[in-house]
Amino acid sequence: IVFGWMGSKPRQVQKYTSIYSERQCACVMAIGDVAATMVLHKRTLYKVVNQVVKEVAALLREAPTPIPVITHALSAGGVFLQELLERAMLNTTRMIGAKRPKVLAEDYQLVRDALARGGQVFDSCPAYLHVRSGVVGIGSGVSNRPLRLLLQGSFLAYSVANGAVSILQL
Repeated sequence: IVFGWMGSKPRQVQKYTSIYSERQCACVMAIGDVAATMVLHKRTLYKVVNQVVKEVAALLREAPTPIPVITHALSAGGVFLQELLERAMLNTTRMIGAKRPKVLAEDYQLVRDALARGGQVFDSCPAYLHVRSGVVGIGSGVSNRPLRLLLQGSFLAYSVANGAVSILQL
């Protein structure tokens, strides 16, 4: 599983998946939505993780013998997806009795067992993003004042709307 960095495109992450596919490894690539990653919108990011788990579980079921799974997390965006995958795997036993479909819980258990035989690669230093750092980053990266204010306002509005920050925290 190769988790791309925030803002990456599939063609950019492809050079990392090719390292594995050249060694006869099946690869599943996932990249989180930029806005969802910036504000850690977990519902959106869990959809990405759930899709990855479904694809990897299908590959594991096709394998004639048990095989390991390796995750390769690229920078902060990849690490956020990796972290959500780990949280979901830790909750696998609770998922079986919960509202989530039993099939998805079984998929998570299958991936969890395979990851225990595999490993993890962390590529470059991850860092948590905060709303303030996002606003400051936009401010330092956009010199056109009207555009800068528009982008900062939009970023703040998105953050509040998605629960990343309360209006009281502003």
